[in-house]
Amino acid sequence: MIDNSSSNPGVHSSSHGVHDVPSTGESNSTKMDRKMLLLFSAMYTFLLGGAAFGWGPMQLMLEESGSYHSLCANADDDAQVCPAQKARLLNM
Repeated sequence: MIDNSSSNPGVHSSSHGVHDVPSTGESNSTKMDRKMLLLFSAMYTFLLGGAAFGWGPMQLMLEESGSYHSLCANADDDAQVCPAQKARLLNM
């Protein structure tokens, strides 16, 4: 019978002798570091993604959708953005 335990330290023999599983060499702290990096980058993207795209396109979208249009004195005119509406959107 051949003893592989000393000749190949990167391979762990199972106690049942069914399969040999190669070791990945990763410690638990490395796996935790990867999970924390993934969590941090997902939070960073979610919370600060608006800064990358800018406020200008978001403001145009809000103006087109009619946000704060009720502040306008002539609320019947949907085509124009009134100064009160623009001021409220700028102060968001």
